[in-house]
Amino acid sequence: MRILVLGAGRPDRAADSLAEILAFRHEVTLFPYERTLLPFTGRLHDLNKAYLFGLRVAKRPPTFISDERLLRWTRGKRFDLVLILAIALIPPDVVKTLVERTGAMAIGWFPDAIVNLRGAEFASAPYERVFFKDKVVVDRFRSALASDRYDFLPQGFDPQIHRPVPDRLAPDGASVDVALFGNSYAFRAEMLALLLAQPDIRTVIYGDVQYSAAPRLRAVYRPAVRGLCKSAAMRRAAIALNNNHYAELGGVNKRTFELAAMGSFQLTDAPRIAEYFEPGVECATFRGPNDLVDQVRRHLELPEERAAIARRGLARAFREHTYNHRLNEMFDRIPALRGEPKIPVPVGPPEPDDDLELVGGTPERRLTLA
Repeated sequence: MRILVLGAGRPDRAADSLAEILAFRHEVTLFPYERTLLPFTGRLHDLNKAYLFGLRVAKRPPTFISDERLLRWTRGKRFDLVLILAIALIPPDVVKTLVERTGAMAIGWFPDAIVNLRGAEFASAPYERVFFKDKVVVDRFRSALASDRYDFLPQGFDPQIHRPVPDRLAPDGASVDVALFGNSYAFRAEMLALLLAQPDIRTVIYGDVQYSAAPRLRAVYRPAVRGLCKSAAMRRAAIALNNNHYAELGGVNKRTFELAAMGSFQLTDAPRIAEYFEPGVECATFRGPNDLVDQVRRHLELPEERAAIARRGLARAFREHTYNHRLNEMFDRIPALRGEPKIPVPVGPPEPDDDLELVGGTPERRLTLA
């Protein structure tokens, strides 16, 4: 098939990983739709507020520049399938134009928490199927809109970059007690407040910190890490912490699968973790700030147990939870796509210095960057 994927145009983003994996069996074009959504990053991130305000004043949607670039580029092009993860952002009329202009079937896969669906404008877009990672969200949309086009598909990970890697790829000072990655927000600050108050537990967070972040949270932030560097950083930490967003109701976040695939010892509060990894065997769990501190102290004293749990979580991740597996499941759910060739899945987790092996060998990718 000829597939168009709307992504960010940089590694370690879900859409970009999906495009590369689809290219093992299909002719794929990756369009960097998200590149101009928010032009300012890092310390300049807050300037995006002024940028978005300017678009509102001009009575343009926040995606106006990206939409114009996309629609200009697609003139005269044909595709069989368009895969869109930014369904909460891309306007329904743009999806409609894409479908009519390219002749493609549109599939949406929302990778975020329900609070970021905004007004759910995507419901009026001509998607063949819309996948959510949260079963509660799926049930709500199916019942409220009396439509079975809303379906469940959990997140996953990219086995090329979320995998065991050599320690030399980790940033300086990565051998800490507790590490996590993600942006700063008030819920995270409250969740971690008691842990950060422990002077004998060294905790770091890799990611972008907002200037409004609580001082104690800001103090433990380090620059964001991506790709193989992120995998090395989290594997070097004694405990890879995964606190889930408050709106994670009937699922787990993407970090759940990534940490397991890195070979990290994962401590998480994901509400449906037992559906993907066995607590106490393939990961560890906590409930609330007090239990978080207790579990951290307990597991810091058990390095052999941590290593065994990490190994079992790693094996489970590569056996069931790669994006390769997810794409095969996605195609199986859609009658028109069931006959398409299967995406090759990993043989198993690679050793840190080895290349990833796929069942049946590694075919040449057919990927074009728009």
